Amino acid sequence: MTDPSWLEYNRRGWDERVDLHLEAESYDLGPLRFTVARTLADELGFSDRARFVEADVYDAPKVLNEVFDLVFINWGALCWLPDIRRWAEVVAHFIKPGGALYQIENHPCAEVFENQEGMPGGMPGYSIPYFTREALRFDDPSDYASPSPLQNPVRYEWSHPLGEIVSSLIASGLTLNWLHEHDSTSFQRYSALVKDSYGMYRWPDKGWFPLSFSLRAGRLDTRVGRAEQQSRPAKVISNQ
Repeated sequence: MTDPSWLEYNRRGWDERVDLHLEAESYDLGPLRFTVARTLADELGFSDRARFVEADVYDAPKVLNEVFDLVFINWGALCWLPDIRRWAEVVAHFIKPGGALYQIENHPCAEVFENQEGMPGGMPGYSIPYFTREALRFDDPSDYASPSPLQNPVRYEWSHPLGEIVSSLIASGLTLNWLHEHDSTSFQRYSALVKDSYGMYRWPDKGWFPLSFSLRAGRLDTRVGRAEQQSRPAKVISNQ
């Protein structure tokens, strides 16, 4: 059974990481508290275009009564969510007809492995079963972006297989346009990975298993024919 205070553990950990990530060389902009986010928006000249709404992801439709052309979800979002089907419903809720979701995320296959108890040559060893449905509790004072130990080391995460993610989006009413799997990721998850010219980390020799994935899923506009919509060219943003 999941500790009912899991969200509070995670919130304390996220808040502590803000200052660490702002100072880390590997982070231009870290996961932000709203006071920091607004300050950065002012500094970058985005204050007239950026708006910050704070809410639990699952409660977002209650506090934001809008729909958008594009919903963008960046790295490391899904591991914090216990219910992936509800997440997909929230995403679909905010996409207007003819709009789309674009997502770039760590591959769930990569969550199976870790550096601890690894194999020779820096290759990762087994850590988490791919199909686990249980909450994962970690008591880990380390942070991937900073050498400073955390004062709030406990966090809870969940693993969601790729098929479950895609199926949940389809069940929410979206249409999968494409799905790409990549042999690179945004941080050095394993010591064997090397940094490439794009600032991504990838396998040095063979692509042993995928490290990230990206997808686009759209909401059909019933005013326009399906064939016409599917033939429209899409601007693809990729880490490759």
